Amino acid sequence: MHYYLAVFCLAVYSSSLWPTLPGLLVSGVLWLACLVIATLGGRRAYVLLAAATGILWATCWGHWTLAGVLPLTADKTDYVVVGVVRGLPEPGRRSTQFILEVDSVLPATTVSPDNQLPDPLPRMPSVRRLKLNWYGADAVQPGQRWQFVVRLRSPRGFVNPGGLDYRGWLLRRGISATGYVRQSRQTMMLGDTKRYGVDRFRQRIRESIERMDIADAGKYLLLALTIGDKHGLSSDIWQNTRVTGTVHLLIVSGLHIGMAATAGMLFGSALWVVLSVAGLNVTRTQIRAGFAWLAAATYVAMAGFTLPTQRALVMISVVCLAIVLRRAVRPWLVLVWALTLQAIIDPLAGLSPGFWLSYGAVAAFIWYFSSRSRLSWVQNLLRAQVLMLVMLAGVLSYFQGSIALMAPLVNLFAIPWLSIFVVPLALLGVMIFPLSAVSASYVWELAAQQLSGFDWLLAKLAHYASSGVWQVVTDQHVLVAGAAIVAGVFLLLPRGLGIRPVAPILMVALLFVQPAELPMLRVTILDVGQGLSVVVETQQGVMVYDAGPKFSEHFDAGSAIVAPYLRYRGISDVDLLVVSHSDTDHSGGVAGLMSQFAAHRVLAGQPGGVAAQQAEPCRAGMSWQWGEVGFEVIHPDGGVQYADNNTSCVIVIRLADQTVLLTGDIDASTETKLLQAGRLPVHVSLVVAPHHGSKSSSGSAFVAAVAPEHVVYSAGFHHHFGHPHEVVVRRYAAVNARQWRTGESGSLSFHWHDSNTVQVTSEREKVRRYWLESF
Repeated sequence: MHYYLAVFCLAVYSSSLWPTLPGLLVSGVLWLACLVIATLGGRRAYVLLAAATGILWATCWGHWTLAGVLPLTADKTDYVVVGVVRGLPEPGRRSTQFILEVDSVLPATTVSPDNQLPDPLPRMPSVRRLKLNWYGADAVQPGQRWQFVVRLRSPRGFVNPGGLDYRGWLLRRGISATGYVRQSRQTMMLGDTKRYGVDRFRQRIRESIERMDIADAGKYLLLALTIGDKHGLSSDIWQNTRVTGTVHLLIVSGLHIGMAATAGMLFGSALWVVLSVAGLNVTRTQIRAGFAWLAAATYVAMAGFTLPTQRALVMISVVCLAIVLRRAVRPWLVLVWALTLQAIIDPLAGLSPGFWLSYGAVAAFIWYFSSRSRLSWVQNLLRAQVLMLVMLAGVLSYFQGSIALMAPLVNLFAIPWLSIFVVPLALLGVMIFPLSAVSASYVWELAAQQLSGFDWLLAKLAHYASSGVWQVVTDQHVLVAGAAIVAGVFLLLPRGLGIRPVAPILMVALLFVQPAELPMLRVTILDVGQGLSVVVETQQGVMVYDAGPKFSEHFDAGSAIVAPYLRYRGISDVDLLVVSHSDTDHSGGVAGLMSQFAAHRVLAGQPGGVAAQQAEPCRAGMSWQWGEVGFEVIHPDGGVQYADNNTSCVIVIRLADQTVLLTGDIDASTETKLLQAGRLPVHVSLVVAPHHGSKSSSGSAFVAAVAPEHVVYSAGFHHHFGHPHEVVVRRYAAVNARQWRTGESGSLSFHWHDSNTVQVTSEREKVRRYWLESF
């Protein structure tokens, strides 16, 4: 049976690689054909039926999910929606973000001032769940029914090498559209409901903990471990846990759910003793399994049923069910059943690094520990940490481009500390809270004080651990990850095979992996929405020109887009960071980028407005040479006052006869001055359009002079600014320039392997997935 389940899982999870989604009719016919073959061919043909069943399920799930997505034709449209708030709202400095389960939706123009609905109702998109921002308000609570006027957008994410597939992430969570609440008299709360009682309880816990007089670090770490609320964790905390390999401790995951199940099992044992003394005939094993599952399910509910906790609960449910039914608990069968249930719940689970890390860790533990004699808990802990590093090194190198080598040592004390002394207190507080909020706060304070100390210690360790982070220095991530996984497998094979000695050799060889040979020049314009970030790579150095916008307190392009791209490319240091000017769509990501990458030199058009230390003013006349590639700053002039956009640092890059022009946000007046001064290059190979293609830039004389072969507009998809302007598009078309838009193409990479020919790569064309095909 487990063999067929494994085939079913492979078929379902393969859907994360499908470039197009098969039709329901085609999948249904395939399934019927395999059913007939299996009926006639006997058990050997069941594998075909299992595969066809997996394909049919993934196809049905994909069509059902996409059917609820706001169509692109309705993008940026206003609606009146009625729905119930679900989950924990995330308050920020400017807005509150929340999830709304939709009960009804109408176009905003069809609702009369007295809130009467027209008859008949027009056809509306079948949106089910919305992710909304409400600027200037923080009044929403879980379980409340609201009527909002909202502007909705079809789910869309940035597409960059090494970056998060945001659209896939939204679809897996059932998000039909994103948007924001508009100011309107029709916005009103329609009352409380009895829905989402767990979320209301979590909100009460959050409010109680936030009122406690404790340090912010301890408070927000406690919220993360108690109810899975991570919105308050600072970027410093995330960075410290990343370099020390302890991020998994801040996310309620399998480790924490396992601790809760263990606590439930112990409680079940104690209850069994009491019931036995009372004369009741109950089975100890079954009551322990029941309370273990109940404790795990309760913690998963407190954490908001996140995907990592769902995976853990699925596995615990399989084990507990086997115990209750008095079936032998075979570890590999449990793992296969867990993978099967996960495939049914979330066919695209393979998109998540956590999927591979959690199930990979469980598989490694089953493989290693099930065939060995029992050891002490200290020995098991030591071996488990080494095993985690060895077996998961390949997954970590593939998804994050680095491995924290000190992680086993840090986790040796971090896991027992949080497992024994912190998480039980956090859960005890949850149990006490319904009876006495004051008593719960005393318990939580004990946990928060320890977490403050934990944060302080991690900050100290991060200073040393950062030098022990192994960075993958090549973009051949599949090759490196595969070699690391093979090394881990060899290390776990029986000694009698004589293959184990190969593993250390292979691991050492990975430390000496050399960077892939770079083209003479590579210019990549990243997809950062309405903003700009360009990465210039030569064989002698790397320059980052702007770091994109800052979208919120917890999300900026520098840390979420530029840094992952650099790691994907195997880049460990930035030789030069240029911040064209201080507008937030160009400089907002600087702090996030520099928290993860060191920049040896920083130039800025407005040094005082950049979140970077020792930024030098960018001035015309600066130049430098990296091998055969020359760089020259042609604007701004020192001692001259400019408007904000015209302070942009304009750089010309030359490789033999090939020329690249980076212009920032200069407008037509500066273009004219540069043209009159003879500084502008003519007939360039590539120009990143000034000011994202605004009509105030790319004047006729400028376009005619530079006459580019390629022009890139770094602008948001369907953004309200409307870049590029149609007048600008016509101007570049008149000089036969090939025009590109990051909002449509994703990141764009131009690379010259010699000084004559350029090769262009569009990330959306390169990475084709069925959930992206609607664009």
